[in-house]
Amino acid sequence: MKVSTPPRSPRALVATAAPNLRARAVAAVLALALLAGSSVLAAPASHAEPECPTALPVAAIEPGDLGYGLTVSRGTTPEPFDIEVVGILDNALAPGIPLIVIEATSPEIERVGGIWGGMSGSPVYIDDQLLGAVAYGFSFGPSKLGGVTPAAAMFQVPGRPTLPPVVTPTEVELPAELRSMAIADGVPRSAAGTMQPFDIPVRVSGPTGAKLDRFVARFEERFPGTRVVRGTGGAGAGPDSSGGTVMAPGGNLAVSLAFGDFSAVGVGTATYVCGETVIGFGHPMLYAGATRLGMHGASAVRIVDDSVFGPYKLANAGPLVGTIDNDRLAGVAGRLGVAPVTTAITSAITNLDDARTTTGRTDVVYPDDVAWPILAHGWTNLDLLVFDDPGVSGTSTVDWVIAGVRQDGSPWQLERQNRHADRVDLSTASLWEVAWYAELLRTNAYEDVRITVVDYVADVDTTYRSLELLGNAVRYEAPDGEVRDARGGIEVEPGATLRLLVPLREYRGEVRTVEVELEVPEDAAGFGELDIAGGASLGADGDLECLFYPEECGRPSVGSFATLLDTLASQPRSDTLVVTLRLYDEVWSSEDEPVGDSLAFDGPDPAPSSRTSVQLDEVVTGRTFIEVYTDLEPEPEPEPEPEPEPEPELEPEPEAERPEPERTVVPVEVAGVQVTRAPTVAATPTTTPRLQRTGSDALLLAILGSLAIGGGTTTLLADRRRRGGAS
Repeated sequence: MKVSTPPRSPRALVATAAPNLRARAVAAVLALALLAGSSVLAAPASHAEPECPTALPVAAIEPGDLGYGLTVSRGTTPEPFDIEVVGILDNALAPGIPLIVIEATSPEIERVGGIWGGMSGSPVYIDDQLLGAVAYGFSFGPSKLGGVTPAAAMFQVPGRPTLPPVVTPTEVELPAELRSMAIADGVPRSAAGTMQPFDIPVRVSGPTGAKLDRFVARFEERFPGTRVVRGTGGAGAGPDSSGGTVMAPGGNLAVSLAFGDFSAVGVGTATYVCGETVIGFGHPMLYAGATRLGMHGASAVRIVDDSVFGPYKLANAGPLVGTIDNDRLAGVAGRLGVAPVTTAITSAITNLDDARTTTGRTDVVYPDDVAWPILAHGWTNLDLLVFDDPGVSGTSTVDWVIAGVRQDGSPWQLERQNRHADRVDLSTASLWEVAWYAELLRTNAYEDVRITVVDYVADVDTTYRSLELLGNAVRYEAPDGEVRDARGGIEVEPGATLRLLVPLREYRGEVRTVEVELEVPEDAAGFGELDIAGGASLGADGDLECLFYPEECGRPSVGSFATLLDTLASQPRSDTLVVTLRLYDEVWSSEDEPVGDSLAFDGPDPAPSSRTSVQLDEVVTGRTFIEVYTDLEPEPEPEPEPEPEPEPELEPEPEAERPEPERTVVPVEVAGVQVTRAPTVAATPTTTPRLQRTGSDALLLAILGSLAIGGGTTTLLADRRRRGGAS
């Protein structure tokens, strides 16, 4: 069918905020509802029931059908745009869910060159029936061609549709004729072959600079269908001052993860508003399935013409008007008038440099993340309002509380006091512990708990102060009272008190010595180490590796949420000097190295052998390890093996008698010198002829003769090397 329907005025709008006369009362009721976890928002001042269109069956759609759509380019009033159906891509989004390709035209679309980000969810009508929502476009550069998610699929979202499990389509392949149209419309040839969901512009307010860069990179990596738009200001919980925000088909629909001092709000378009039910976007925002997100109205500032990534809608989110409880393949859906349960992050920070106090609040709606909102809220207040500098060197003292509700409905609370110092980024150093602990509690392995409040109080100044541990100068008091250097190791006595003298250097100051006494357990045995550390060098997680790998620390597993609370509460502070004694089994190898990995303190309630801490007036940094051992008895010497009985001696055989040769002396005259030579003797082959000389000649001949016997010089040198002698 081909129906040319003239653009109609927008349908009746649903007022979602009270008039100004009731603004303060509604704001108070809403604030109390959020703090108490109430699920009901204050009733709007008026409630005009809109018409509820039916879904146009996809089978009734033909290429060339004409219709119109509604969207907002500025302010809050939906404006019409014309559409023409170009074609239908079967099973493009999921089995049984096609994508309807349209071409849209309007003065604003002509101005920016095509459909923009934030137009997702704009309803498209043919006659009196809802065709669906504009939801897909091209990745680079604007185009008048867009993809429409069918209304029939979107109507299933509020009722949790039984769609087959699919992965969110990152792109939809286009046939050749549609590629040609896209190229003719100005889409780069490299991008004209596919369509993908329009990016949801998520306006983030709060942190700036490198910290915002880190947040943006993490957010867009985790939620690839979003595009972070940086800005100031954010959505609020109370009604705005304009007299009311409306929610209507074609109107702005904002979905929040958090709002307040730190805001993260995605802006798109509402497709369907019927009674309390709102459906929008035509594709997922985070694809979180059954979820909890804030629903807001919004006022569009302008359609930003971005020639690189395509135009997008810049808008201010209005007050909270309901809850998005489904984030599905075909769109988002929720209910008007139902407030989401939030986590309230509140802070009061005093700058001791000028004695001014800054207070703030952020409400976190998204249930699967709390660490980043805590950091972002703190960065906003510390960097922008307290210091007006994102890289401050200084010192802080903090007192924070994390409170919530356990699985059985009972309340729980964790409170910590601490001190922090940093020469590069004091705000992050001061916030990391509370953010990390909140995430540990939210994701604990023992029961499903909810965090309702994170309250943070801090005193800060720009003077950096700390104490650095001088590990190479640690000394100890020996049993005889003598103070000795600990670098060579310490022998500890079971049941005794070990006294340590630990030197700490003030930052750009003097060295002070702290005396630490550590009780050695009565059953201490074996060898091990002293771990001497400043609390700040243990990190924000203290020694929480024992929480995750208790067997390596000789501790039992936490086992329950209550024990987890106690474990976190007892972690060392950053301004403490912590000394821990750990002993291992009394097992030695021949090289005096430990063998085996079991611990001497293993038992029904294993723990490090001993620990003590001394709280000081500044943050303590540095860490060192010192070998310790108890009075180990030497291994018994092995018993000597019995000597073998001597074998009986054999009688030597008598030697055969040899006849004595006759000797005669023959005088010989050589060079005028008369010498005497022994005549040749008829003897056995073992005899060696010798010249008899006197003085040095006789000695030289004797040495040369000995070298010639038994293999010569090489043999003698080899024998001496085997015996370790010098050559």
